[in-house]
Amino acid sequence: MKVFPILYQGIKRKPEWPVGVKWHDAQYHKFGIEQNHGQSLDALAERGGLSPRELFAGLAGIKLNDLAALPATDADAMEEMQNWPVDWEYARSSQSLDA
Repeated sequence: MKVFPILYQGIKRKPEWPVGVKWHDAQYHKFGIEQNHGQSLDALAERGGLSPRELFAGLAGIKLNDLAALPATDADAMEEMQNWPVDWEYARSSQSLDA
């Protein structure tokens, strides 16, 4: 199943955090994600995905420039999103995200 990746830059991914969100959930929030970034989901995925805060904004329907509505850090975003009803993809040994 195809996965939209989470880009962990400048932050170490905790083992309990997902590596991405299943493609069908990203597709469901496609409009907001593409509006925030001006790129298609495919293009964003090819470039490594979105940071946790960017993904938070897309999934929550928040504009990226509404900083007051976003968690302060990527770590805060991941902690808050953990209980959301999203079909997360977790790391599996030696399998690619496209498997």
